Amino acid sequence: MSGVGADYENIMVPAVFGTWAPVMAAFVKVAAGERVLDVACGTGVVARELYRHAGANGTVVGCDSNAAMLETAREVSTEIEWRESNALDLSFESASFDVVTCQQGYQFFQNRLKAAQEAHRVLVNGGRIAVSVWCSLSENPGQAAVVAAVEEFVGSDAAKMVGSAFGLGAKSQLQEFISAAGFRELQLATETRPARFSSSEDLAIGLLRGGALARAGVELNDDTMAQITGRVSTSLAKYQTASELVFPMSANIILGQK
Repeated sequence: MSGVGADYENIMVPAVFGTWAPVMAAFVKVAAGERVLDVACGTGVVARELYRHAGANGTVVGCDSNAAMLETAREVSTEIEWRESNALDLSFESASFDVVTCQQGYQFFQNRLKAAQEAHRVLVNGGRIAVSVWCSLSENPGQAAVVAAVEEFVGSDAAKMVGSAFGLGAKSQLQEFISAAGFRELQLATETRPARFSSSEDLAIGLLRGGALARAGVELNDDTMAQITGRVSTSLAKYQTASELVFPMSANIILGQK
């Protein structure tokens, strides 16, 4: 594997997203035989976790608008159907799924209500949606340090792009568009889990070469990356152990029923 998808799968999944996939699975409680759609699936860590619960008699589909992410997803797992599809215009028939999930995608959607309405459309009556989004940067110190370093050494526009993953941090925002899309019996929770990186360099590479900047086609040279890594290392010194960098991450999760 190589490229954006590989950096994401090799660094960000074991350090961050692999820890959160079971949280999503436990929250939505996928049962054996259910039909599941994971929207904005990336390289497929949540879809792979949900497949373990849906079983051989179930169906799990992962969709994403980023072809590079899907290419890596297909290399990692052949048991799941991977589909290139935009969250605002899902390429699936109405009432096709029992469950729709989305881990860390809604903050990037240009029209969050439209995405939630599309999820509502493809669900059967009584179907469930589960969405998780990061809390604000103030509750995610590792990423906050990277954003601050990017602003210092690259500029505010790039920093805003990196920080966009944390732009939907209030529970009220999440509840508003899920409710407006027609979902009911909403359940909200805030969860905190540790992120574990081998070093500050891995954190910076994972966020900047496997995240929003890379997906937008922005490449930072080695000198700039070294400056960013140095500043991040200083900022996060209290989270550095003898063998790894460990810091808390917090996310809000919502469950709704059609």
